Order: sequence, then C-alpha cells, then structure tokens
Amino acid sequence: MLILVLSLSISTYAQKEHMKFMGIPLNGTITQFQQKLVTKGFSLYREMNKITPAGTRVFKGTFTGRKSTVAVYYNERTNVVYGAKAFFDNLDKNNADEEFDRMKNLLHEKYIFASYSDEEKDGLKKTYIYNIQGDLGEISVYQRKASDEFSINYPFIYSVHIEYTDYKNYNKNRNSQLDDL
Repeated sequence: MLILVLSLSISTYAQKEHMKFMGIPLNGTITQFQQKLVTKGFSLYREMNKITPAGTRVFKGTFTGRKSTVAVYYNERTNVVYGAKAFFDNLDKNNADEEFDRMKNLLHEKYIFASYSDEEKDGLKKTYIYNIQGDLGEISVYQRKASDEFSINYPFIYSVHIEYTDYKNYNKNRNSQLDDL
C-alpha cells in the first residue's frame, strides 16, 4: 500500500514538472515567461522581434555569464511556452569550439545522469542531452555557420546555440498544429 501511494505521488509530481530554462519552467504564457526573464536582467530585442516568425520572442541579456540572445518559443493560439534557446554569435571557429565545449562541460556537470549523444558534420558539433529529470525534455547544444559568402572577408560567422525543449508543452503545440490538417 505504501509503495502504491508513493508511486502515485511521484507520478503526480512528475506530471506537474516542466523543463526549466534559467530556472524558469517552460510553462505558462509568453507574457509570464517574459516577466521572469526581465527580472533576470533580460530586455526585449525589438529589432530582432520585427523579423522573427510568430510564436517566437527574442531577448538580449546574460546567459552563463556571457552576453547572449535568447529566443523563446510558444504556441500562437494559447501563448503557452514550450521551448527556449540562448545563442552566442559573431564567433570565429576557435571561439565557437571553445564555447561549445564550455556549454557541454557545464551540462555534464549539472545533468550527471542524463544521456548524451554527439554528432559532427562538416566540422560543426552537436550534442543531444535527454532522459533529463524523469524525461521532462531535452537540451541540444550545437554550432552553426553563416553562409560561405560572408566568410571571404569576415571570420566571425559562427554561433553556438543551447536549446531547451519541454516535451509536454512541445507535444501540445505540435498537436495543435496537426489539428489544423
């Protein structure tokens, strides 16, 4: 009997939990999430928001001690947040490799028992982190490179991204999109 009660308690608790980005659950409305980011020192990145697609809101601030841009993803109909990412841009290849390794090491330190999967394609690294805290979601760390037309005279074309996805709200968002079909 005690085991049954304990199992139900853990199951109920797990259903209420969500992935967190900067200690903020990836849940609630975009307005609520924005308020929490602002209290952490972020500000709305107005210029970038003019060109981003609906369902994405962009901010400027500090993530893991470094200036970064943060994009928050939410369902356009319900305004419920399901993901967020921080990225560092204007890097050269060496800085991008160093930043990628720094992010990956920090994640290994925080999520000791999570599962990791590494890839490399065209010299760009990517790591997936999953089975996080009872399979709440996943984190991806990856490098990107701007188009080669910029690389001729401009070496700072790399960026490093760290993206968090809450499975529960992502699936709700996805199902909402599928309902349109």
